[in-house]
Amino acid sequence: MVKSKYILPLALILLLAACQKQEEIKLEPWALSATLSGEASSAGFAWSAGDVVSANTKLSRSLEQGGAAASFLFDRYEPSRGERINVLYPGNTAQTVEIPTTLTCTAGKAPSTATPLWGTLTAADASVVMNPLYSLLRLPVTGTGTLSRVVVRAEGNEMLAGSFRMGYTDGAFNGSLLGGSSVELDLRYPEGITLSESGTVITVPVLSGRYTQGFSVKYFNAAGRYSTSHYEESGLTLTPGQVKELPAAAFRPDLAEESLGDYPENTLFDPGRLVAGTYNILAITSRNESCPDNSWAVASPTLVSIIKSMNCDILTLNEVELPEFNTLQPALRQYSWVMKKNSSSSSGYSFAPCILYKTIRFERLSDGIFWLSDPDAQALVTSRSEYSYTDPVDGTLYKAGDIRVCVWAKFRDKITGKTFYWFASHPTIRGTDAASSLANTTACLNAGNIRSLLAQARIVNSEGLPAIIAGDMNTWSGHVSYPLFGEAGWASAFSMAANEGVLDAECVMRPGTDVGYSPDNYHYAENRRIDHLFYRGGLSLHGYKTDFTQYNNDKLGPVYPSDHIPVRVEFSFE
Repeated sequence: MVKSKYILPLALILLLAACQKQEEIKLEPWALSATLSGEASSAGFAWSAGDVVSANTKLSRSLEQGGAAASFLFDRYEPSRGERINVLYPGNTAQTVEIPTTLTCTAGKAPSTATPLWGTLTAADASVVMNPLYSLLRLPVTGTGTLSRVVVRAEGNEMLAGSFRMGYTDGAFNGSLLGGSSVELDLRYPEGITLSESGTVITVPVLSGRYTQGFSVKYFNAAGRYSTSHYEESGLTLTPGQVKELPAAAFRPDLAEESLGDYPENTLFDPGRLVAGTYNILAITSRNESCPDNSWAVASPTLVSIIKSMNCDILTLNEVELPEFNTLQPALRQYSWVMKKNSSSSSGYSFAPCILYKTIRFERLSDGIFWLSDPDAQALVTSRSEYSYTDPVDGTLYKAGDIRVCVWAKFRDKITGKTFYWFASHPTIRGTDAASSLANTTACLNAGNIRSLLAQARIVNSEGLPAIIAGDMNTWSGHVSYPLFGEAGWASAFSMAANEGVLDAECVMRPGTDVGYSPDNYHYAENRRIDHLFYRGGLSLHGYKTDFTQYNNDKLGPVYPSDHIPVRVEFSFE
């Protein structure tokens, strides 16, 4: 009994000692060696004192000092043999990462809070290479002065900021949107970035994915003056960890910032270049009759985005009625409008053509409207009338409609000092079926409208200044009306771009611009190219492209927001 009495306390002492020794073993920190990938290093990233990573939601100690490599210690984490470990920086127990909308940055360094890194390993390795979780844009900027702010914006509704989670099962970034989002990153540099003529590179983190319209970037100096560069690489796809260097931009702070608004106006003009376009947006009345599922309310956000991404200095919009104007005008604040009533309807507008132009670049000198009702016009037809034709075979009276007009304006370019005319029109579709009685330029109602357009445009532009006709002409290269433009001395932007090798590759494959009244179907035939820009007198052409952006319609699937494809052309003044 006596022995037993002493044996029990001794056993307790030994047991307690063993527990203490086991506890000491459990508290032994697990060391993880982390190095930066080449992509992370090239982006200017380096470990800093105070950095913390997480491994499968367990947080490490803070680093005492940084560098290209670091050893992170975990106090209460002992990985199981063969366990797959996902490592994330900046570390957090939820292992959720986020790019903030506004970042305070240091010149010459990537913003670490917005440049998450991740890596995967097994417990047996105890070392990991950390790669950028997002993609990185390198923005070379030339010029002189000091930048204090850089605003990056995606041009096709792509996300630039938001909370994202990485997958635990395979260590891959799954990109699922969890929380808030923005299409803009605002980087602030309190100390400033001093530019040099040889070039300064700014690194910006963006979410990986496909950017269908590229990016625009606003560069500000401390006084709030800025310039904007548009990087329009079509179909740009960025993968996690990819470092993409964009073309160099010249910093030329032309204007003071008034209000950033919801879209950055282009203030960086290439002297002599004139970016022009045309887009038939499909009037609500036509939508209701032909494709009601592709309603204006559903389609207009994508259509607005397309117009913004085209970033034309001046363009024609066809089929604009009052409801369309009420949506577009506040959304396209960088543009002024030339609209003329062409109808006796309550609103005064019916399938109306109109001109949008940037007041920041152009001064409007004069404007007007004429009707397309006199193929042999010797004077302007400024009162409502229509072109008609009586078939000599059966006496049928064909009418083109009294809404067919041309809206015109004369502009002075503030950059070059050049003066030019712009004609926005939309001749009738009647007669484009090439029926035997309408298959000549005397009888065809479309041809009659176009003859009237060309005759009166010559009267308006009696000075012989550079001029552009843009709009839905309802004619194509194989139709009887089409040669009328060339015969009157107007060059086709599409044909000249093809001849000079500046036609966008997608236009070569898909030259048509009419998707028909069933907007989920695209007609690849060349003869559906009915939206045109024709030009004459002191203009040279430098590029031609179209935009095939679709949106996901709940009823129709991926569709175009209009039954037409927009056209964008770059000119220069000679």
